[in-house]
Amino acid sequence: MPRPLVSVIVPVHNCVDYLDQALRSVLDQDGPPIEVIVIDSSTKTSRGDVPAMADARVRRYSQEPRGVSAARNLGIQQARGEFIAFQDADDEWLPGKLRLQLQALEKYPEASLVFTDTMMFRDTTVIQPSMNQHMLKDWCQSHGPDLAGCYYGPLYPQLLVRDCMNTSAVVVRRSVLDLQGGFDENFKVGEDYDLWLRIARQYPMIFIDRVLTKYRVHAEGLSGGDDVRTLRWLEAHMAVRKKHQRMRWVPPQHAGLLTDILGERAWEAGWNYFGRNQLQDARRHFYIAMQSKPFVPKVWLYWCCSFLPCRVIETIRALRNAGRA
Repeated sequence: MPRPLVSVIVPVHNCVDYLDQALRSVLDQDGPPIEVIVIDSSTKTSRGDVPAMADARVRRYSQEPRGVSAARNLGIQQARGEFIAFQDADDEWLPGKLRLQLQALEKYPEASLVFTDTMMFRDTTVIQPSMNQHMLKDWCQSHGPDLAGCYYGPLYPQLLVRDCMNTSAVVVRRSVLDLQGGFDENFKVGEDYDLWLRIARQYPMIFIDRVLTKYRVHAEGLSGGDDVRTLRWLEAHMAVRKKHQRMRWVPPQHAGLLTDILGERAWEAGWNYFGRNQLQDARRHFYIAMQSKPFVPKVWLYWCCSFLPCRVIETIRALRNAGRA
């Protein structure tokens, strides 16, 4: 019986310096047959600069810059595989990733997708050895592991609280993607979180508790600087959750959880903006937090403080820090 084909979709936008490494980490995988679909909206990519592009398994399509959602959707349209994997042009896979993921999907035919643990790195420095160790700790205790180290079950409430899936770590069934309609191209950030939530509403998922994916953090990639990245993801994920609330996609038993999470994330974003003296943005998020946390005094306090001039806030901070010294 022939092994199923895996289509690996790689969106590229001016990230050529890391593309050869990213592609090579895919092409060197053992196990299932693969095709690699590069969706290139860059003006700098050439086969001469990226030797891995010469591999016969790689197909390249050009696209006007329309965002990563449009690039991935075009890749899905061109894919011939029964399974779809995603790889960002600056991330890397570790050996054995695809083989273990396909084995897990064969073992759990009801599962929609499988994802692995991910490490975050910058150049040669490991920033975070595991993205999932703490986020999925409680869920893992009640959903495995099996003999292969896989955890299996519904993940929707956990995913509603926090996005725990790096897109480069995911392999999803093509049939599931077709039913969900792919990525929402209205989102420039957080489009993957939106899709995973839509899938998690209807299907169980598999988590492989092994670091098999490397997520690169750098200023030129989709990641960006640390503080800017934090705010960008907070804003994006709040927008995704509000979409699901507006579309009435959240099951009734989780509606209260969503309200709490929206309030907590709005407070978190407001606090970050307040610390950067972006007081109008801080005020907007504190107001959102007040809607779900009307009896939390600190939210009202900081909302009021956001109307003060920056120089007054800086004076208060200086006095507070002096008192702590």
